[in-house]
Amino acid sequence: SLDIVEREAQEALAASSCVDEPTSWEREAGASPSSSLALTRAVAARAAATEAAARSSEMAATGTKGRRGGDGGGDGGGGSDGIGGEGGGGRDGEACGERQLAASGAGCGGEAQVPPTAPPWLMVTGQPGSGKTTLVRRVAEALAQRGVALRGFFTEEVLGAGGSRVGFDVVTVPDGRRGVLSRKAGLPAHCPRTGAYAVDVAAFEALALPALSPPPPSAAARRSVVVIDEVGRMELHSAAFQAAVTRLLASPAEAVVFGALTAPIYGHRVPFCDAIAAHGRVSVDRITQKTRDAVREALQRRLLREVGLREEG
Repeated sequence: SLDIVEREAQEALAASSCVDEPTSWEREAGASPSSSLALTRAVAARAAATEAAARSSEMAATGTKGRRGGDGGGDGGGGSDGIGGEGGGGRDGEACGERQLAASGAGCGGEAQVPPTAPPWLMVTGQPGSGKTTLVRRVAEALAQRGVALRGFFTEEVLGAGGSRVGFDVVTVPDGRRGVLSRKAGLPAHCPRTGAYAVDVAAFEALALPALSPPPPSAAARRSVVVIDEVGRMELHSAAFQAAVTRLLASPAEAVVFGALTAPIYGHRVPFCDAIAAHGRVSVDRITQKTRDAVREALQRRLLREVGLREEG
């Protein structure tokens, strides 16, 4: 509803001054809680240096010149530093994104492991209050009505007395099992925090990870859709979730993936999400309250085509 959208926007503004605890991705890379963009550049620079050294060795061994990578693209630009806009980057941006995922400890493999025929990832991003979850949920409901097999999860806000948000739950697809993702109060002190919220990593993993586990390979699996709402800072406190997402991205035989990526807020980026957005299988649509309905309709048509169905009417 409009009231929920307005609350989300207000809370995002209020939380913008909060410093998140580092996710496991950032801790393993040695980042401080507020240095996500610097971390992305550092990882990209290190990866570029490693690639340059490898190319120099190859040139010395073969006597051929290394192939120069393409320029970056996407809404926010991009290029060899891998810090592309929401549309991803160019060829170098894709490689850099894959290397960043590998640096997380999960590893996603290279282009040779993900053929062009691999099912796509269709993701949306936008600021809090733009309607990402509402869009993903409505598209998933429309697909389910057409008989498309779905699995995965949504996140859903939890309201307390007076209608104020007190946390988020994780809700599985298609069976609707519910568990705690985060709360403003009441969780143990050892739980990692994102802004005002403590994150119950164990409860999240107990529901989300089985929902993302791949089914046995079959033609039917290629006609299914995995729903991930969302790949965000709260969820990324789970290293096991990062690994599950990376395995999905690396698998050439997996289903179509549809979901949401958290967006940078006031320049505070999430490197893991940047790396996903830069991958060659992934397309990302940025939504606002004004554009979300048009984007929803376009994504719904695309997803129906991907699973071999036609739009009704």
